[in-house]
Amino acid sequence: MTHFYESMIMWSDDGLQLKSYANDHPDGFVIAKPKYIPRQRIDCTGFQERNIQGNDVRRFDYWAVDEKRLKSYIDDFRKAYPDYMYDSPLHHTWFMGVPKNKIARLPNPKEGVKKILAMKDSEMDDYMKRAHGFLSLVLESGLKASDLGVTNSTLLGTYTYGRSDIDIIVFGKENYWKYISFIQNAKHPWLRWKTLEEWKKYFASYNAGLFISEDEFIWHSRRKFIDVYFGETVVSVFGVENPGEISVKWGDEKYTPMGMATVKGKVKDDYNGIVRPGYYELENAKVVQGPDVKVKKVVTYARDFMLQAFEGESIVAAGILEKVTPLKSGEEYYRIVIGYFESYTTRRGEEYIKVQR
Repeated sequence: MTHFYESMIMWSDDGLQLKSYANDHPDGFVIAKPKYIPRQRIDCTGFQERNIQGNDVRRFDYWAVDEKRLKSYIDDFRKAYPDYMYDSPLHHTWFMGVPKNKIARLPNPKEGVKKILAMKDSEMDDYMKRAHGFLSLVLESGLKASDLGVTNSTLLGTYTYGRSDIDIIVFGKENYWKYISFIQNAKHPWLRWKTLEEWKKYFASYNAGLFISEDEFIWHSRRKFIDVYFGETVVSVFGVENPGEISVKWGDEKYTPMGMATVKGKVKDDYNGIVRPGYYELENAKVVQGPDVKVKKVVTYARDFMLQAFEGESIVAAGILEKVTPLKSGEEYYRIVIGYFESYTTRRGEEYIKVQR
């Protein structure tokens, strides 16, 4: 049976291109964000148009339009593509994605790495030389080629040199922590990090509507070591869980929403804060806005808040407060969740995780 890792690219038989948005999924359905949607069946005003393999599509971007337009678009999407919406009885919210029986094509990220590493210098363009060089550098960390994958345009070959990022997957949480430890001290003539001025420019153009200042954004981002320049091309590296290390599987718990809340606490464990969905386990937590309950975890579906805080740091986080009821064993607890799909249409910019400095 195919395991659908987070960040896998797939096509449906209805012509949609999607990217998986989690490492575990409900039966028969893959939680995924549509990337490109055929323009014929719904009004795509406000979204960029592309032609991919002869098909006219629009790029679905949460931040390309305002909340009202996004909500209208998603309502239209639900009518045009009802099979691509999943109303979860466990979460009392909805997810986008694709039925497994509608997946027409699923490129293999690991095969993409094999192909790139096997290329001769004469076969590579400037973009591929950088992808090959960076993958070769990462192998110096002790990770194996089978621990790595590529995704997005790097895998599909639809990149534009000078504009497209190189997108790499590291399989396994321990492997990803190993990569993070390695890359922040790695040396290579093509390797460099964003300067302060580049970070300021990036923040000024950043359209994620975060409830965070420029100073806070840059401080948090610079210590993550997720995105790096290699030969002046941005390389983004994602960590994903292997099947045997998923901490909470779909169907193990039921979640009851209790409204927005803000919590302060100390990070007891950050190990799972590197994947999507990831979480930070708290101690000495106190709800400062919302019901007076003891919050055990802060969970994020948003990549912006991966690697946002580390063990021993005090944080403040705002999101949906949920009561968690185990369905197999264990005790009830409470968690804050950031980045559900519906958060982009109902509370944009209100959710966050910040280290208290």
